[in-house]
Amino acid sequence: MSGRSKNGCRGQLALLDAVVFFVIAMAISSIMFYYARDDSNSVPSTGPKGQSDPDAVLRVFLHASLGEETLLELNGGTHISARSEVSECLQIELNALVLGVDQGDFGQMNGILLAILEATCSVVLDPYLTAVWFPDSSHKVVLAIPDEAPDSRTRYASSTELPGVEGSAFLLTLVLVPASFSEILDVCAGDLDLGPGIGQSPAYFEP
Repeated sequence: MSGRSKNGCRGQLALLDAVVFFVIAMAISSIMFYYARDDSNSVPSTGPKGQSDPDAVLRVFLHASLGEETLLELNGGTHISARSEVSECLQIELNALVLGVDQGDFGQMNGILLAILEATCSVVLDPYLTAVWFPDSSHKVVLAIPDEAPDSRTRYASSTELPGVEGSAFLLTLVLVPASFSEILDVCAGDLDLGPGIGQSPAYFEP
């Protein structure tokens, strides 16, 4: 191989390294922007596909298809089609939970729902979904995916209501919290998928 070819290859690798580090720097800057904001009541600007807007994220999430057929151990076996919307799946689960069904019976489906929720949301935000049941004048948290949102100075939320059993109602709330600094380190290490070829080490690419 000629010296000119070697120099050209090294130049391409150097340019590729620069692009990768630029993308990582942009991700870190975006996360630090969320932490630096002083106005806790403001809503983050809507990014591509509304992935930073809690209203848009919740709307897309509820109307997304489950994407995987699931069999629940309810009444001898309840089959949920892969084409079922997330809102329909949540309706089945919430009504079953208030009737005394163990949440563990929905473990597989909740794992799928969490994956859909995380895919719908921006990587610089952590999503938390909570369902509160209002049977009468009281209220009770019946579901939290993956768990209840942590206390945070900056957080963005959106809520919607789902009908419950016997005229009761569920308040479904999505809370988006800026990602932690440990997740920033994951971005730098290439452990978070920011898209095809992004967040991977330079060795991932073939010349």
